Amino acid sequence: MRRKKLGDNGTLSFRTIIFRGILYVIIIPTTIMLLLVGGFYLKLDIEAGQAQATMRTYLRNKYKEEFVVEKPIRNGSGFAVRGWFEAVAYPVANKKLPFKVMMSLSDPWDDYVDTLWSMQEMARIKPMVDKIMAGSYTSTVDIATGEIGNAVTDTKALPLFQEVAHKHSQSILYKLEVTAQNDASSLVHYERVKQLLQIIKDIPAKTKLIYRWYENGTKHIIVLLEDEIAKILHENQDIRIYDKEIIKEAITRELERGGQVFYIYNIVSTIENKAQEIEKLI
Repeated sequence: MRRKKLGDNGTLSFRTIIFRGILYVIIIPTTIMLLLVGGFYLKLDIEAGQAQATMRTYLRNKYKEEFVVEKPIRNGSGFAVRGWFEAVAYPVANKKLPFKVMMSLSDPWDDYVDTLWSMQEMARIKPMVDKIMAGSYTSTVDIATGEIGNAVTDTKALPLFQEVAHKHSQSILYKLEVTAQNDASSLVHYERVKQLLQIIKDIPAKTKLIYRWYENGTKHIIVLLEDEIAKILHENQDIRIYDKEIIKEAITRELERGGQVFYIYNIVSTIENKAQEIEKLI
């Protein structure tokens, strides 16, 4: 019978120690971590499914029609903070009418009625926008009424947005967003902006206009809020094509009176060059 060599037990023990070390230090902690992470996502998936079902029931009971609710996403959660679930929903009868529905620890909320009013208002102003743009463009109206719209349950007898706006003007946000597809000069686009302002100037709400266009491959954007719209329309302020002499005159006048000057420029890649250009003007 073969006799064991003295070193055999020592070699086996060393391998066992190495294996156990790998098992305890790497494999077991990794397995536990994977189980915990998997459990977290499984719990989140179950909660999302429950929220989805609750949202569907909430919408059906509120509006007396059937809705499709896509899988909710949890937002705003963190340590000891549950956050809320948010999903995109649309009526079974109209897939082209998506809106948001949210659910937190408090009551559910949706912007279905705001979406209906936005579509209603877009249909009203579209002929006027078509005439102004005279070419290829995209446009949207986004209306936010908060609790005003959320309180409406009968969409079949939905009041006109204009009627609601006259009653609650200070509580309503109205945004018109237009993107021109044709490559016209800036001067043409500035004239279009002024004409678009005429469309929304009398809407009894806090208005906002966003206008985008491309010129020689460069993207431009104009954002005008309610106060700025009023100044342009009622105080003879104007939107002008870029002119270095006008910029120089305005900056010089403001600095001479001890004021401050803020120059807004939205092309990050060339912002340093623009800063040097402005410095040379003064």
